[in-house]
Amino acid sequence: MNKFEGTILVIISAIGYGLMPFFAHFAAVGNATVETMLLGRFFITFLLLVPFLLGSRTSVRITLKQFFILTIITLVGLVATTQMLFYSYRMIPISRATALHFIYPVAVVIYAVFLKLERITWSKIIALFLGVIGVWFLVNNSTGEIGNLWGVTFAIFSGITYAVYVVGVALPSINRINIWVISFYTSMIASISYFCLAIFRAKLVLDIAPVGWGAIIGLAIFSTFIAQLLFIKGVAIIGPFRAAVLSTFEPLVGILMGLIVFHEVLGFTNILGVFLIVSALVLVILGREKSRKKITNNYKIKVR
Repeated sequence: MNKFEGTILVIISAIGYGLMPFFAHFAAVGNATVETMLLGRFFITFLLLVPFLLGSRTSVRITLKQFFILTIITLVGLVATTQMLFYSYRMIPISRATALHFIYPVAVVIYAVFLKLERITWSKIIALFLGVIGVWFLVNNSTGEIGNLWGVTFAIFSGITYAVYVVGVALPSINRINIWVISFYTSMIASISYFCLAIFRAKLVLDIAPVGWGAIIGLAIFSTFIAQLLFIKGVAIIGPFRAAVLSTFEPLVGILMGLIVFHEVLGFTNILGVFLIVSALVLVILGREKSRKKITNNYKIKVR
């Protein structure tokens, strides 16, 4: 697959991830706790993957080293990220938490450069700046003080930990694994983690209204199963940096859902944010691919 196809995959995955607040809202309306919702999200994804892997006779055998790396990626990049982000939602406005969370493209660049997965160019720096500032303008409607210090800290660190997932799936030792197998292990590890967390915190609730179960299923299918697979494959094609910047398309979807479902209104700064994000996306899409091609050849990354 070429760079354009990889770009499309990441954008579609961003649409799926962008629907998360929509599904989370209706899951909460249906009396689902955060822990139950997240457990259902990954466990349903795991159940969807099992018959596919069995039917296609895809081997899930990986090395001990690969399993260890996937465990770290999942616990830090998925489990810790989601928990901190949802904690921040309870302490500061969701829009402010989302803006702070999207510091993760910056963290992705730092991690990727340190691990020699990406090279920094001026076009990347400009795209990164436009994307991060654009997200801030797009979702940050609150004024005054920045808010609860713990809420701010959780939101920022959720971005730092999520970058571990973005860069982790691009590592040569992980990138060689079939994307279905990667999703299988991350979903399994996340399911076990959230089950233990739900039991420990006494938050496992099964008395959920039909609208809540429907939202959890939608969250699992569209915002996890499909989005995760497309994102992993997209990262393998275009690299972690471009994938991170293209993921700023995610809050655009959230804003659109807010306009349609919750009848929200866009202000001038929101429109400016949309313009900056679109500019960053265009810059990334049209950017040259020299460094990525060289790195891909060096590591002989296989995309399946």
